[in-house]
Order: sequence, then C-alpha cells, then structure tokens
Amino acid sequence: MRWLTALLLATLLGCESPPATPDASAKPGGSATSGSAGSQKTTGATTASAASAVKLCDKADAIRKRLADIDAAATRVSLPADLAMPESKDGAAVSPDAVALVVTAKDVRLGGDAFQPAAAPAKLQGQRRVLLAIPKDESGVAKAAEVAQALGGEMEVYLIAAVPGGKREPAPKGLDVDTKNVSERATMMAEALTKAIDGCSEAKKLFSKLAASEPSGRAATVKKEFPVAVNACGCKVADGTDDLIAYLLGGDQAVVGKRFVVDKAAATKISTKDLTGQKLYDALPADGSAVALEK
Repeated sequence: MRWLTALLLATLLGCESPPATPDASAKPGGSATSGSAGSQKTTGATTASAASAVKLCDKADAIRKRLADIDAAATRVSLPADLAMPESKDGAAVSPDAVALVVTAKDVRLGGDAFQPAAAPAKLQGQRRVLLAIPKDESGVAKAAEVAQALGGEMEVYLIAAVPGGKREPAPKGLDVDTKNVSERATMMAEALTKAIDGCSEAKKLFSKLAASEPSGRAATVKKEFPVAVNACGCKVADGTDDLIAYLLGGDQAVVGKRFVVDKAAATKISTKDLTGQKLYDALPADGSAVALEK
C-alpha cells in the first residue's frame, strides 16, 4: 500500500474538496486546476522555478532542502522491515497502483490478510497488476511460482527487487511505525500529516488536487509544490513536517520489477535446484517472456 494512492490520500481528501473539473492540459505530476473563470494553470516546472526564485519562509525552506535529494520518480512499496528481498538495478518501473503481495514459504500476505496461492484470484478480483515480494533466499520461490500460475491468466504479475543503495528516509521521531503492519502504518501517517497541515489550507488543497493527477507523478508533485504551498500559508504547519513529508516520500523501499509468467511450454528453462529468490529474479527475461521452472 502506497500512501499517495491509498489510505493517506483518502484521509487528506476529507480536508478539502478536490477540483470538480481537472484541467485537461495539465501534465502528469503537475497541478490540476478547476475550470472556473480567472483560474491559472500551474505546471510542476513553473512551481519548481517559483520555489527557487521566491524567498521562502523558514519552514517552507527547510522542507524544500529536506526533500531535495529524494528520488520522487522511484516506485516505492511498503513492505515488512525484516523482508530481505532480491536486489537489482535491472528491471522496469512498476505501476504505483499495483497490489503488492509478500510471499514466503508459509503463506501469501496482503496487508494483514494471510492466504495460500490458490486463493489469490479471489482475493485480488478487479486488480490488473500484482507485485510479488519474496525473500532473496530460497524460501519463497515455490509459492511465488504457484501465485504466478494462479494469477497469470487474469492479470500482470511482476517479481520485484529492491534497488541497491537506495536511501530510505527514517521515520519521524515519536512515531512508532516499525511495530505496525502496512495498513496500520498508513493510518498513522495519514493522521500525523492531516494534523501537521491542519492550519495550512494551501497544503490541504494540494493534496486534494492529487486525486486528479497521474499516480506516477504524485510524489514529484508533492516534492515540487508542497514547499510553495507551505510558504503561501505563512508556514502554518507543525514543527517536524519536513521529516514527516520526507518519510512519506522516501520511507518505503524503491523497487524495480520483471514480468513473472510461468508456463511449462516456455522456451526459457530455469532449474529449481538451489534456486533462490535472487537467482530467480536475475534469470527472468528482460522482455517479460514466460519461463518454465524445472526440477
């Protein structure tokens, strides 16, 4: 679950109503504007330029500097902190709207819900893309293959790997996120941010506008436009908002993925002998073609 595409966005949308008619010419990642007379179109580029040209109030400037080195273009996935995934720089960007499943030798998990591979199609009805996160050792390989076979005819399945060396932002002080599951953590962060920006109507409006923007550009929009919004309301946000936003944008694992299609008749054969999650990811074809897993 990603905060910008799930619970946090829904919570923040309760603060301000989103624009009734998004501007059709707005680029992904930029600001959508309403169709009311006299409204002005603001792109991410002009907003970024404004942030650097205008002297920001102290908190807005601190937020801008805090977010500067965060890769807002990376797809990030909320995963258990103790999951040691395969690592790779090879792979494609995955959809921020895809559902992430954690697959181990014991079971398959979606948030706090645990089930076996055969139940995956029923659990994921209506989904188009699924990400499989498995340990880099051998423990999740067999079940991941079962999940891929169960879902392959109905949706796109990707095996994901952590981008090595990618910096993960630490949780803000005072928020015990490490003891929470993904859903509980999303709820906690939604509540914390809603409280932090309660006195800044411009920041509330920014998050409302995200509903009309492309999911893949929402993090970049926040990085560019949030400091400007905070400056516009005279920095009426809580202390520590810079660390909170940094964690929301960069606290989850950055990942890449490869299509995982299992077919006994596939030309590409992968031996399951001593097959680890890392070896499986490395062996998957870059073009997304099917593989046959053989003993």
